[in-house]
Amino acid sequence: MENFTGTNDEFRVITSDFSEIVCSTHFNTDLKFIRCHSGNAVIAIDSIEHSFTEQHSFILSEYMTFQVKEVSVDFSVTCITITLPFYYEIVAGFDGTIFNVLLHSAPELYKRSDLQAANLIFENLCLLYENPNHSNRRAMAMNLIACYIYEIYELTLPHINIGIGKSKRAQFTSTIFSLYGLVAEHCYNNKNIEFYAEKLNMSSRYLYKIVHNTCHISPKQLIDDVIVSLIKQSLLTTTLNNQQLSDKFGFSDQSAFGQYFKRCTKMSPSEFREKNK
Repeated sequence: MENFTGTNDEFRVITSDFSEIVCSTHFNTDLKFIRCHSGNAVIAIDSIEHSFTEQHSFILSEYMTFQVKEVSVDFSVTCITITLPFYYEIVAGFDGTIFNVLLHSAPELYKRSDLQAANLIFENLCLLYENPNHSNRRAMAMNLIACYIYEIYELTLPHINIGIGKSKRAQFTSTIFSLYGLVAEHCYNNKNIEFYAEKLNMSSRYLYKIVHNTCHISPKQLIDDVIVSLIKQSLLTTTLNNQQLSDKFGFSDQSAFGQYFKRCTKMSPSEFREKNK
């Protein structure tokens, strides 16, 4: 079973049972098309829980949080991961409305019968991935990815006003989304909770309350989740060594970088890179 977070190509197809990310927060640093083949799961997208069952599909957009709360023993998914540079190249001419709608993609929004066209596109992308020698592979992938985005957009559009209000929960979720964006932008130089609380115009205590009540983790854990996700991305998509990564992410030295990564993931950066080649 391949690792859910791994991606080396511009697009990659993997299968997973989510066992490696159950009960942890994943900060998404790419675009994912996810389809369930068997079993069921409870997942949270930006802290909102959803039921995920057989034949369900959805898009997980960039810079969103993804938490797997629980899975059945027979749970299995296929995930198509698209790197952000490739994604941005594909959608360069898209209308901005599409991206706002895709933020609300969630598995239970769509009837299984409505997903027939999307699933055919999904299956064709998987077949194309298995044929790396296809002379027009990249161009075909770009077109299929664009078609899948358009199809999920069409299915999501009627639902975007459901459950979107000005409740305290919605406000908390908006704050969490802003916090993730700020951490992704500034974590290379700032890892202190006080810095982000000030950016959000609130006290550190109130930020702790929002994060704890919404995500059930501390702001420190949230910051660590983002940093570790970005380090993993660099380990999988670049040839930077540990010293270079230490410098990039603002650690005092290579030893501190290695200790931090191992504390968060239970393996060294080198072990993670080797495991996910």
